Amino acid sequence: MKPKLLLAALLFFPAIVNANVDFKITAITPMEYQVPGTKDFSITITMLGKSNFYSANFYWQLNNGTIDSVTKVPTDLKWHSLTTGWVTDPAFKVTLPTAGQHKLKVWMKTTTADVNPTNDTLTTNINVFSSLPKKHVLMEVYNYQTNQMCYKTDVYNDNVVLNNTAYTIVNFYTQPTDPLYNANTKAVGDELDGTHAFATMYDRYHFPFWRFPTIPYLTDGALNITGIYAYGQREQFYEPVEVFFKSATYDSANRELKVLVSATLYDNLSGDYRFNIYLTENGVISPQAGAPNPNSYKHDNVLRAMLGGPWGKQGSLPTSLNSGTTYDYWFTYTIPANYNADSLSLIGLVQKYDTDKYNRRILNSKEASLMSTLSVNNSKTSSKNVHIYPNPTDGNINVALPGDKSYKITATDITGRVLEIIETSNKTTTFSLDRYAKGLYLIQVFDENNVILKTEKVILK
Repeated sequence: MKPKLLLAALLFFPAIVNANVDFKITAITPMEYQVPGTKDFSITITMLGKSNFYSANFYWQLNNGTIDSVTKVPTDLKWHSLTTGWVTDPAFKVTLPTAGQHKLKVWMKTTTADVNPTNDTLTTNINVFSSLPKKHVLMEVYNYQTNQMCYKTDVYNDNVVLNNTAYTIVNFYTQPTDPLYNANTKAVGDELDGTHAFATMYDRYHFPFWRFPTIPYLTDGALNITGIYAYGQREQFYEPVEVFFKSATYDSANRELKVLVSATLYDNLSGDYRFNIYLTENGVISPQAGAPNPNSYKHDNVLRAMLGGPWGKQGSLPTSLNSGTTYDYWFTYTIPANYNADSLSLIGLVQKYDTDKYNRRILNSKEASLMSTLSVNNSKTSSKNVHIYPNPTDGNINVALPGDKSYKITATDITGRVLEIIETSNKTTTFSLDRYAKGLYLIQVFDENNVILKTEKVILK
């Protein structure tokens, strides 16, 4: 095209000037499960073009109600200097009303014309429950001993757990020449990120950043927190699954471990969900580059085994899971002689398997030391000391409990939907069902280890 004709075309079609500006909203967090209240949420944006924007207006709307908006510039959005150009997590607030399914719509408009505005809008459904189990975040961290960055990452991750009990760390050692090497962890890394050097995955699915093995990373000995910005909200997450250990036995003579892992559902789910148990060990002495005493460094949270394999035990859960139902699965494992049983921990989890390798998230997890799990599950509280009354009732339910221990009480309707969760250490606890319809309800009492102490059908008249 001749210069004069090109200039005329640019003047006539001004959008061509901004042909490199193209953003797509790819995710809304928190995810689909929540409880009522005012919540922070964020959006993840992918830059598909080559040019950034100077500022953008972000809008959000719940259930076709009031439209809220805010203006942000790239520095507000935690810009990532990655080859794919992620922009992540402008923080907003939305007030979620009573239980039910609610639709959240978000969209953006940049000051410079976006050449493809059709991908600037995203809608998600949020299932709001009166109460739900909180997310216990599983951090899977790739390490190898010949790199000093791994030692620094160990130190950082230990601080995360010390300051937030909602996180569990599992350290993967993935080099075949590494004494702490585990083939199952290498299988996960080979399929999910390709290089697994310094990578940290959080539940494997919710955020896309674990696909980039340099996040989080260390620069000149200081952690660059940009890469973990998206994970700061995870302790606010809820899931429709609660995981716990119902029983565990260990025969020290032949070192045989038997563990019954359980999961209670708070919503109906369908798909290939699976149980798994990770076995980790603390205080493992092995060389580590960069550590103060590199040849005698004690590694914590070392993944020793995945009892269900890297993708969970196929068939350990049915393909249709019902709300209000508790599912169980037994795992057995012979602990090798070089593992210290006193320093082992169990991490039970429910994970999803999918043909899409980036959709294999971990829903929820539970961590406990092996010895504490054994001692706890060998002590029982008699259900004869638990009393639920009156029955029938006009609304109020009284639950009399033995001792000053921690208990959980749930109320479930005839469809299996969990309506109420009460955590208490009082000898007598009272709650009300008067806002629900007349009919039959199931009241269950659990001890502090989620063992069911009492189940009773109550009539609301």
